[in-house]
Amino acid sequence: MLIIASVLTLSLMGLARNPYSDLSIEQKKPKKKSTSVVLKSDEIAGSWNATLKCTRSGCPSAKLGNVLSEVWLINVEPSNLSGADQLWGIPVRVKVLGNETTNSEYSGYFKSDKKLLTLTWTKKGRSNVSVALSVVNKNQLKGLREVANSDPCTIRYNVILKRN
Repeated sequence: MLIIASVLTLSLMGLARNPYSDLSIEQKKPKKKSTSVVLKSDEIAGSWNATLKCTRSGCPSAKLGNVLSEVWLINVEPSNLSGADQLWGIPVRVKVLGNETTNSEYSGYFKSDKKLLTLTWTKKGRSNVSVALSVVNKNQLKGLREVANSDPCTIRYNVILKRN
């Protein structure tokens, strides 16, 4: 009781220091300057070297740590910037060149304001592939590719695209 009364007395006299008095609810951390790069839709078009590393696999055909090398040819589809384009992004097609098992074409959308490229590919009755890539800089994209096979099994790859 004596301790509480002493602290209360010191507080009323202004001699007790509140350890939280230096903190203000309105204090904010200084904002960092943004160094992000925004690619325009026409700047994403072209040839990219793709490196895909298997990070998760439930399929016998893909082993953890396996690395695939491909060339991705990204083509921006003509767009009239309709409401759908503004919502989903600019339509793109990607032709994948590699060995005979990876040759395929993706279709999807590039949303420059979100710095995101999303792609899908479906081989009837066999597999569904989805890809999500973020813009790192004007010459590099990074993200994930997930393959869901009909076996059923799934494979996940870390993907890095570097401009040719």
